[in-house]
Amino acid sequence: KRHFSKANNGLMQIIILHALIFVGIQVFCKTILLVLGYKALFYTSYQSLLLPADWSHFVQQPWSLCTYFWLHQDLVPMLWNLAVLYGFGQLASDLLGSKHLVRLYLSGGIVGGLLFLLLYNHVPYFKEMSPYIIGNAGSLYAILISAATVAPERTLRLFFVITLKLRHVAWIMLLL
Repeated sequence: KRHFSKANNGLMQIIILHALIFVGIQVFCKTILLVLGYKALFYTSYQSLLLPADWSHFVQQPWSLCTYFWLHQDLVPMLWNLAVLYGFGQLASDLLGSKHLVRLYLSGGIVGGLLFLLLYNHVPYFKEMSPYIIGNAGSLYAILISAATVAPERTLRLFFVITLKLRHVAWIMLLL
């Protein structure tokens, strides 16, 4: 509650929202609905929040372009993404400001979803992948690339041993 009343605290608000959504959906809704025997209802509802690759499904649930990047299927990938978000988000927030960070996060998720739709439907290689997308990778890349664009020469220490420039980290992440 304290983090939502403070000004210029967009990064922590995003992280807290991710944690609350994960706990709300994966722990409470999933557990309650599965225990009560409503497995199909849970999976149908959950799938309506994921971004489908097929245009005909997307037209039926356009809100998924704004919901998929708030969801995570498993705890460990969510914790990893939030740790990366915290690290690069702090840097981007210092460079760009909290309001711009939140806008960048949201627009990165939407653009990432649109890119997924285009690639899946027009590049044969992607047809073999899952017909749904989940997670905040598009938002993370948007923050990382913008921080690397604003301050490419800034250095980061990884694992207390390796020192890399931010632009090199961005290139490595893009290539991966």
